[in-house]
Amino acid sequence: MEFIIVLTGMLLVVAAVSIPIQSQARSDIEKMTKLVETKEAANILAGAVNNLYAGGPGSKISVEYYLPQGVVAVRMCGYDQAEVDGLLTADATIPINGRADIQVFLDFDGDGLWDNKREAIVVIDTILPSRWYEDAAERDNDWVRENCVHVEESSLKVGSVYGTLSGRTLHLTNLTYLFDPAQAYPRMVVIKDEIS
Repeated sequence: MEFIIVLTGMLLVVAAVSIPIQSQARSDIEKMTKLVETKEAANILAGAVNNLYAGGPGSKISVEYYLPQGVVAVRMCGYDQAEVDGLLTADATIPINGRADIQVFLDFDGDGLWDNKREAIVVIDTILPSRWYEDAAERDNDWVRENCVHVEESSLKVGSVYGTLSGRTLHLTNLTYLFDPAQAYPRMVVIKDEIS
């Protein structure tokens, strides 16, 4: 009887220690899986933007990729709302390097907002020049107007409205490179995004 009581006590102690460890390991694996899927999607988008830029105005390209659960925003080389080159997070700085970024923001804690930590963002550089020089000095507006490509990423369907907080989504994104000298940024990439 004493043996059974001691064995039961030991099993309870082992369970009390191993269950939280297993739970944390599962959480870490889920986070890493989301980061890998997000990085793959960002690489696909960066490759599409790079190929479009190399093809010049009039080029079109379509890409398919998955965004995992928890993606709350994607920023792509835009100039109207925010310049996308480098980022300051609560715990780290991603330096400006003179190249426009693809930035995908994640929510790991489930509150529907970006976690504002370096681990909760995927940043992939493109070959497009940004508004900034590599030393973080701002280029003048005439240079930006003549050389930079504005990407209209606002039509990318991400966030809880489109279900990415409740599950993984397949995106078919069509990108078109346009040139219109009447626009504030004559060179722009227009995006049409469909999800399934």
